[in-house]
Amino acid sequence: MFKLICFLMLMLTTVPTLAQDWRDIDNNGTGFDCDVVDAIVADFGDEPIFRRSEHTFVTIAEMLDGFFPSCDHEPIDDIAEYSARFEDLLADVTALDDGIAVTAVLPPDLRYSIDEKDCSVIISDDLVGDLNLSISGHRQDQMAIEVYFPGETTPAAMDHVHNYTVDVGGLRPVRTEWVSGTSFPTGWYTFDVHIEDTTFRFQWLRQDQAYNTFELTCLFAPETTDGEFIYRLSDGASLELANSNCSVFSIAWETDFRVIAGGPRYRDILVDVTFPGTDNPAEFDNSDVTELDSGTPFRLDVIAGDDFPLGNYQLDVTIADQTYQVTWDRQDPQYNTVGASCIVNG
Repeated sequence: MFKLICFLMLMLTTVPTLAQDWRDIDNNGTGFDCDVVDAIVADFGDEPIFRRSEHTFVTIAEMLDGFFPSCDHEPIDDIAEYSARFEDLLADVTALDDGIAVTAVLPPDLRYSIDEKDCSVIISDDLVGDLNLSISGHRQDQMAIEVYFPGETTPAAMDHVHNYTVDVGGLRPVRTEWVSGTSFPTGWYTFDVHIEDTTFRFQWLRQDQAYNTFELTCLFAPETTDGEFIYRLSDGASLELANSNCSVFSIAWETDFRVIAGGPRYRDILVDVTFPGTDNPAEFDNSDVTELDSGTPFRLDVIAGDDFPLGNYQLDVTIADQTYQVTWDRQDPQYNTVGASCIVNG
């Protein structure tokens, strides 16, 4: 595909100079010279440029029609129209052959609605650096994204995960996953979006390095207990608590079961832990206040032992006079420590 793009660019530079007739292909100023494209089609349009099988070919005219709209088109504001331009090429540009149909080809900055799930996706340049996946909505365990780099047949491994909440007239959890780096290739990317029991596949022809973020937003109803929003925490993750400058987290730490209250406000933090299958908060064997090497104080509460159940732990995290309800889905026994920390004084 890279060689193909280079060939098209070479033709654009060797066509005789014409009056420029620019046509936009999105609403951000990206466009092409319609007169140059028409000149290429007139001189070379019937020539085969891409072999799809032993006996079928894509001509230069067909290829250009896939990459560039007709000169009569207005700027793209409809993803179905954008996707249709690549329909004949999709089977060739993706290395995946697993029977999953492509839902749509996404241009940048144009949101696509997955109406049957009350969700939407968009390609954006909202986050600086890295290659980012943003998953916004309640029921985070029912939403996931896999990204395939150009030419790859296995999804990319994410380096980092960060969980937080945003206030959109009510708290909504957001999970951001990313691959660290700055020099990701241009070309065709594939995104498999898993929502509940359904997979939606999207293709994106990445041409601009500034665009590096794929966002999924679902408007599921929030989980609540007695009207209070429930935060969900997974093993090894951290989660910001709204309007508090505080977070909860789970980590692996030696033996026993440990609960940490950390940071300058550790005296204001109380974490009650209710084990799976029980109704009342656990009682700790001992409690101690110590400091990290940096001098930051924290309180450590310990239950001795090494055989604690897996499953959903209920955490009531009280910071000053505000209580947050957190469900910790403990799946890995090495994660034996949960805590809360506030980074600034209240």
